[in-house]
Amino acid sequence: MTATRVPFHWLTVAALAAAVLTGPALAGAQEFRGRVVGVDDGDTVRVGRGQGDVRIRIFGIDAPEVTQPYGPEARELARRLLIDQTVVVSMKDVDQYGRLVAVLVLNGRDVGAELITAGAAWNYAQFSQDERLAMLEAAARQARRGLWALGSPQAPWLFRSAARSAGAGSVAPSGAPTAESLFHGNQRSRVFHAPGCQQYDCANCTVPFESTTTAIAAGYRAHNVCVR
Repeated sequence: MTATRVPFHWLTVAALAAAVLTGPALAGAQEFRGRVVGVDDGDTVRVGRGQGDVRIRIFGIDAPEVTQPYGPEARELARRLLIDQTVVVSMKDVDQYGRLVAVLVLNGRDVGAELITAGAAWNYAQFSQDERLAMLEAAARQARRGLWALGSPQAPWLFRSAARSAGAGSVAPSGAPTAESLFHGNQRSRVFHAPGCQQYDCANCTVPFESTTTAIAAGYRAHNVCVR
């Protein structure tokens, strides 16, 4: 079933003061402003800061993995919403994969809440007790928006748990590369690379895949030289 594209109507971005982050010292620097330069999946983005960028896990939501049904659609929806847009990042934590966990605000609106409303993500109740997000998820379910049009979609945390139980080893969210990931996808060129490829660890090669099958299913193509 093809998911209905959900339009977004945003106001002009208000000018907001930003705190300056320096190095890994995150405590005391709770908010900054930056442009979204990449979208790894439906809940993980890269925001430019200084001469580089920071990988950010959007607080309060969990989007389908790119290898799950509706995973590629959720990522594309997040990309259409956020790429090249300036957001305010309000930091909450740093997760086990080294990503900042943060609330993103675009044009005065909570990005996580918008993605849940569009049916592109679950309320991540394990880490957020925000009743507003729970209500937005319930409304999206009732309206069968986005992933809820699939019938009985599997929550991504259950998908990851099932993969671990099946013996897949350390299964991280798709926005969090791990040493166990065999292939690295370039989230800008949509090309994936194998170990030994010259660009295997390039700056944008941040989307991990366990096999060529899962990479192709997610909309990536193999590098024409180093992937056989």
